[in-house]
Amino acid sequence: MASQQRGSPASAADLLHAHDAGREPERLAIKYAKMRASAFAFLRGTAHLFHRRMTDAGIAPVGPPAWSSGDLHLENYGTYLGDNGLVYFDVNDFDEALLAPAPWDILRLATSLLIAPPTLTLKRADTAALAKQMLEAYRATLLSGKARWVERRIAGGLIGDLMRGLRRRDPVAFLDDRTKLVKGARILKIDGKRALPVTPKEQQELRQWLPAQANGAGETAAFQLIDAARRVAGVASLGTPRYVLLAAGSGAPNGNRLLELKSANPSSTIAFSPCPQPAWSSDAERVAKLQMRCQAVPPGLLRPVMFKRAPFILRELQPSEDRLDLAAAARQLADLGDALETMAALSAWAQLRSSGRQGAAPADDLMALAADKSISARLMTAAKTMEEAVLADWREYCTAYDAGRFKPPA
Repeated sequence: MASQQRGSPASAADLLHAHDAGREPERLAIKYAKMRASAFAFLRGTAHLFHRRMTDAGIAPVGPPAWSSGDLHLENYGTYLGDNGLVYFDVNDFDEALLAPAPWDILRLATSLLIAPPTLTLKRADTAALAKQMLEAYRATLLSGKARWVERRIAGGLIGDLMRGLRRRDPVAFLDDRTKLVKGARILKIDGKRALPVTPKEQQELRQWLPAQANGAGETAAFQLIDAARRVAGVASLGTPRYVLLAAGSGAPNGNRLLELKSANPSSTIAFSPCPQPAWSSDAERVAKLQMRCQAVPPGLLRPVMFKRAPFILRELQPSEDRLDLAAAARQLADLGDALETMAALSAWAQLRSSGRQGAAPADDLMALAADKSISARLMTAAKTMEEAVLADWREYCTAYDAGRFKPPA
């Protein structure tokens, strides 16, 4: 794998400040606190920094262009209800999606395993062995040339257990957990952790805007706003506009449903990719179309929309959304290894499924890449180098954070 050298090292703190300029201070402070708590959270919030360091270090792997998540890590996989009524487990974050050399995603995924969430208490030797296992699963899946998927009826191991457990999820309990009744009217819970208040002006703007998003008269009743809040979720996007909407919903529990309206920002990783990118009408179109293209089955509701002249993604929040409990999984290395192999395979399947589209290489080129048996070992070496780079940036960030450089403005 040849590589490209770009730029020179720069301060992680300076790059973060530049990247997050203009974001909402309240949720941005939550992001920075999360990133201070662990190196894994720091990795989650800094895809742009990861790809900058990868190219600056001259270790960016080359390969045929493939549609990629752009921000792959252990916690960007999960379950969801597809538009066919079945539950799937798949890659679930495409905010940074782009056309990039095929190995970029799996390199970031392997690095995230080496860094690992604090709850994933594994010996270093075990983590390294699992990363090698995951890289080899990616290679073998690409080599097969066949795109498959994971659904509840055929899933096994930890992922199968997770998916079958979703059948016991109560939609009413899911709604009750996030809302409350006040004088007989249901409103969102503003708890400061998952939801923050919106201004009266925002509430009114959303109330006027939402009905227009219905596709025909049959949906109109399901797009009537009852309440809105600013949503707190994830790490990387904190500080950008993101709302949870309580709306009327035909057939939903208590006649209500929860929607998410999330701003679609330009991919921060595109600047580092050597692959020419197609033109999109908006970043919302990019995110939605690539999610639909890369997943075997898209979610039940996923729409690119415009709100206040800016691109957003509108989707439904579901009780069937969940991810693996990696801390519990770590107690059984064999089961964890199987789950990680499936994650790697899902990434390869997404690239095979979307091959040949809008500049992506055909499946034959991906199979040719995987035919090189040495690629897994070389990616493992690169992942260890990136682990060191991320940890160095995180330590520098912690020093700057503790010195007050990331306090929100008064």
